[in-house]
Amino acid sequence: MSAPIEDAERSPGTTLSRPRRTLFGVIVALLAVSPLIVCEGLLRFSDVRIADDPFLNFGQVDSYFVHKDIDGRPHYQVANREVYRERHTAFPVKKSPQTFRVFCLGGSASAGWPHPQEEIYTRYLQRALEAAYPHRTIEVLNVSAHAYAAYRVRLIFQEVIEFEPDLMVIYSGNNEFLEKRVYGEEPTWWEPVSEALNRLHLVRRVKGSSLGRRLWPENTLLADERQHVAYEQWSKIEQLALELRRNPRQYQQVKNHYAFSIQSMVETAGDRKVPVILVSIPVNLRQWHPNVSDQALEGPTRRMWEGLYRSGEGLLLHGDAQGAARRLREAAGLAPFHADTHFALGRALERSGDYEAALQSYSRARDLDYNPFRAPSDLNQILRQIAARYDHVSLADAERAFLAASAPLAPGFDLFLDYVHPTRRGNVLVANTVYDEIVARGLLGPPSVGSTAVFSLGSQAIGGSAPYDEQRDYPMQGVLVRLFVMMHQYESAVEKARFLQNEPGALETLRRKEDGKLVDAVLNVFPEVIKRERELALGVAADPQLSRQLEARLKTFYRENFGGYDEFRTTAAPSPDKTLPAT
Repeated sequence: MSAPIEDAERSPGTTLSRPRRTLFGVIVALLAVSPLIVCEGLLRFSDVRIADDPFLNFGQVDSYFVHKDIDGRPHYQVANREVYRERHTAFPVKKSPQTFRVFCLGGSASAGWPHPQEEIYTRYLQRALEAAYPHRTIEVLNVSAHAYAAYRVRLIFQEVIEFEPDLMVIYSGNNEFLEKRVYGEEPTWWEPVSEALNRLHLVRRVKGSSLGRRLWPENTLLADERQHVAYEQWSKIEQLALELRRNPRQYQQVKNHYAFSIQSMVETAGDRKVPVILVSIPVNLRQWHPNVSDQALEGPTRRMWEGLYRSGEGLLLHGDAQGAARRLREAAGLAPFHADTHFALGRALERSGDYEAALQSYSRARDLDYNPFRAPSDLNQILRQIAARYDHVSLADAERAFLAASAPLAPGFDLFLDYVHPTRRGNVLVANTVYDEIVARGLLGPPSVGSTAVFSLGSQAIGGSAPYDEQRDYPMQGVLVRLFVMMHQYESAVEKARFLQNEPGALETLRRKEDGKLVDAVLNVFPEVIKRERELALGVAADPQLSRQLEARLKTFYRENFGGYDEFRTTAAPSPDKTLPAT
């Protein structure tokens, strides 16, 4: 047999040897991927920000600020409408040496909505710090955004951490169930590959693009504005149990995402040697019905529960609080996950003088709400755990401060305008709690005056010479009526509407903003709804025809006063086959 021909002796048409084939393949592969490598490099070294949330696709994140010259000096100014650009919040690009710069982040409760700008908690904090540390220049900058969940707050944080902060204050957690999404519930075999690819800017940019929104519709959101607003509104009007809360595995992923968002901000601040104050989340417990109570009982057990529940409500209307509490405890035993049962039990226990047990029932009702608009207690637990884990992080325990301020009752309309937005007094209390933590950590040294003097309501440092009267802020009160009816707080809506009806000039002010019509409509429908509910509690049989007529009037009321119903119907059901990564 003849020996093989050596490579060097082969003719030009002869097949390449294995080493040469390997080299050729490498060259072809490099040529194929080189444009991708160039794009990745350009993205990494450009000013383009690409969101790195492992749970959601956002893609490119535009700046929340613009550059603007003010008095001849370059400033950053809020440009995003959801970060309340109408407040014209601005601060110098170059911080002066004696300036103590605080960024405050969160949702609308942190922003102080719907109060005017002078009556938000950060403005009170600014005045208090100025009074206590007159030798320092104080900048307390509120860059909170309307209805932003913690994963969106993190997008703002990642920008302002570059703006020379001396302290970051994070008060976030009431909006974790707003935008539609579906989380993966179990890790998959491709998860490591997915995580590795997600580290590439180019991959994250494509996933957050319009193509990504088509491929992963339940996984991709716009970065510059929150989405599914009609869904958020009508899911509450129609009292839809959200899969994010009803499904225990989905709820766990909501908590995982929240913990990731908070911890990521905390760790980034730690890398920059910036202290962080986490604010625990106070909510209205005693005067806000759960939005959605999920009832899984059927047959005789359900009829037994309903009899106990109605009987308990009837006894409470008759003034027998202890008898009502006994019936409602039995009802809660049959339906331990029914939020409204626990809320009714809380009312009965409160009226019978058992305030501690009432607080527990109210808290249980909040936690079992299957369409939450208040932070469940699990999120405060996450904040406490994270604050205890890092030396540069502390907790401003607003939740505990509100409980103490309302004692022996649970917090209600004494400290909240609605479900989570503090009253003027509540905003002062949040400011005081954060201020005390700043002083306790020695971030500015010892104050020149004590907090008692600084935080006296009505003092020049906090309230000014003419204290703001939120009851006479009629446009704000009209907004509250709308919120009350959207979330089926019928008694509160009627009470607020009657107050405005009897206030001289209130309805005229509201009609100029087209909210006076809503007040009239509320008083035309909801007193009858309340009457029907009380009759049911007292065992009065309902007239079927009148009930159908009232239901029709309710539907007409909501369709005429709240837009977006058709959009909601097209997005009401999430796609079961499109899930987010189980990170």
